[in-house]
Amino acid sequence: MRDGVLVVAVTGEVDLDAAQELSRALEGGLEGPASCVVADFSRVTFCDSTGLNVLLRAHHGGDLRIAGPPPSVTRLLELTGADAVLRVYPDVATAVAGG
Repeated sequence: MRDGVLVVAVTGEVDLDAAQELSRALEGGLEGPASCVVADFSRVTFCDSTGLNVLLRAHHGGDLRIAGPPPSVTRLLELTGADAVLRVYPDVATAVAGG
């Protein structure tokens, strides 16, 4: 935890196989003492609609910030319009700072 912000490092593929674990991590963080949760996507290699749904559900549960998504995830967010809903930052430090 950094400055009251929980950082969840996400790696590999964010798909049906990883969705439940990611959901527990994000929603558990949002229900805990953290003021917000930063999902560090800098090591994500793939994200599908299942992963996107996890992010959107978590967003509705509190202050979720996405940090450092690779171009493929950024494109997914743009194509679906999720970038207008989710707070996306270039890196973890910026996401933690909220700027």
